[in-house]
Amino acid sequence: MSTTKSVVGGGSTTEVRAEPLPWLDAVCDGPDATVAAGRAATALGLKRREFDLAVYLGAVGVRTGPDGRPRVDREEIVRLRSQSGFPDELRERVRTAGTAEGAELLGISPVRFTRLARAGCLTPVAFYLNRYRAVVWVYLAQEVEALAARSPELLVGNSPT
Repeated sequence: MSTTKSVVGGGSTTEVRAEPLPWLDAVCDGPDATVAAGRAATALGLKRREFDLAVYLGAVGVRTGPDGRPRVDREEIVRLRSQSGFPDELRERVRTAGTAEGAELLGISPVRFTRLARAGCLTPVAFYLNRYRAVVWVYLAQEVEALAARSPELLVGNSPT
């Protein structure tokens, strides 16, 4: 019985077990063995928002159930759980960063990061309203790091306006 601890966001830890899930076998016993999106997120060690992003990015395959809601095949859950680096690798693929964290990843100021985003150098994957009802754009952390690799000249000197 192995347990993996992974750090999420601000230092809190979440325990994810990498062994087979007995409830998965009990719930999925027919030829069309599927589970609801919430159960699949739990089985994969993702929060619901992370799971929705993984589906949007194509990292997790889903199909529409008879009631129109998304369902995940048992084989898909088993496939993802058996990959090397689970769950950290999957969580890294859907890790997001806002303006402050993105600027920190690039080693630039938040103002410069905002200008790069407005210039179209980054594509947001989601947004939400914060407690002040301001729109907060969220970017894939991998895309933010890829920007530094493909265009390091944007991180120094005069910034785009």
